[in-house]
Amino acid sequence: MSKMTVTPLRMQVGDYGRARAHVPIKVDADLGARLVKGGNFVEGLSDVAKKRAAGIKARLDAETAAARAAEAARQKAEKEAEREAEAARKKAEAARKEAEKEAAAARERADQEAKAEQQRQADAAKAAGGEGGGSE
Repeated sequence: MSKMTVTPLRMQVGDYGRARAHVPIKVDADLGARLVKGGNFVEGLSDVAKKRAAGIKARLDAETAAARAAEAARQKAEKEAEREAEAARKKAEAARKEAEKEAAAARERADQEAKAEQQRQADAAKAAGGEGGGSE
């Protein structure tokens, strides 16, 4: 059986149940034709039902657009946070490498100072040995 959409113009109560005003329902084609012929129903959507459907669609579209905008903002914030985290990681890595360079330079200076001190001690010992040996 074929179906058709009818919209009651006011609240209807009958053998098939209740039909709220301006809320479209699907019924068999013969029943729909009889209801429309009775004058309390219109075929398709009434003007009020069309306005209601348009309002609902507009509200859903607005909610969808808002949800998309919120999702885009969230994704943008995540990307920005990732970029900031990556920059912080790179900065920390650069600081670590710089600290390693400074530590290596400090070790090198300490080694050179230790060698210089050993050399001074050796020179002093040599000089002391040379002075002591020359007076005998």
